[in-house]
Amino acid sequence: MRLLELEIANVRGIKTARLLPGGKNMVVWGPNGSGKSAVVDAVDFLLTGKISRLVGEGTAGITLREHGPHVDHEPQETSVRAVIEVPGHEGSVELQRSIAAPQKLNYPLEAEDALRPVLDAAAKGQHVLSRRHILRYVGAEAGKRASEVQGLLDLSDLEDIRKTLTKARSAAKAEDAQAASALRTVEATVKANLKLATFDEDLVLAEVNRHRTLLSGAPLSALSSKTLKSDLSPPAGAPQAAVLDRSLLQSDCASLAAFFQGADEGLSSADAELRRLLDELRQDEAAARHLRRLKLLELGVTLLDEDGACPLCGTGWPPGELERHLRQHIADAKLAARGEED
Repeated sequence: MRLLELEIANVRGIKTARLLPGGKNMVVWGPNGSGKSAVVDAVDFLLTGKISRLVGEGTAGITLREHGPHVDHEPQETSVRAVIEVPGHEGSVELQRSIAAPQKLNYPLEAEDALRPVLDAAAKGQHVLSRRHILRYVGAEAGKRASEVQGLLDLSDLEDIRKTLTKARSAAKAEDAQAASALRTVEATVKANLKLATFDEDLVLAEVNRHRTLLSGAPLSALSSKTLKSDLSPPAGAPQAAVLDRSLLQSDCASLAAFFQGADEGLSSADAELRRLLDELRQDEAAARHLRRLKLLELGVTLLDEDGACPLCGTGWPPGELERHLRQHIADAKLAARGEED
């Protein structure tokens, strides 16, 4: 936006003033009390319907209607008028507002779309910086100046949005990792059931259609869980339900027991040791908790972002510090799981 003309009537310390910057930079100077700040207040009021210096900390009891007009005039006698240029609109645009109706900004309707970005920026306080705001920035510690800039531009919610997006990204990564793991498990199951060396959709489809042909089913053009068993019926004479042969089961169990009894000493010893370790693990709840914690920590390390934020809560950490912290816990969890904790 470029200011071409500014006309002020009975606002703050100014009874009447007409400035013609013509779209160029303008400096207002003069002794204390000459009305310099009132010019800024007038522009502030024109764009927002309020005067920033009359709101905020330390302004209790101060109202625009009582303290906005010149001391000798009423609200209905005040007005601020400006002629401006804005990108996206051909020609100049005239704006006008009065303290008698501060919520109403008068302007041509055809300029509304072009004015919207200007008014949105002004509503966030991005059009004027007071001495208080500038001093807060200048006096801020080096590490806090970014947050002060966000406060000056009314962008304090950006950090909350960033943390929320970081948490969402971390959750999405975790879900993606779980989905990828589940997919690999399914692919391995399909390969094993169809006796394929590698998982390839074309090979799987060809093998599925071969089995469907054996069951008098039409070949499929694409793999789908909904159509995999469509139009299939069991072969004639095939049993409708599995029948348990107890004598055959007992014979198989006896054969299995005889095999283990006749196995070499190394296999029997390994089997006994494995069973002993499993019994200890089932009885040792503490070790089980350490193992679960170890898995969680290892997953957390894989989800760390380059900015060092926690993948669970989004809390910021110094670069590399959270990874070192997690890896130390992983080492401790491994010692505890092996029963070597001090």
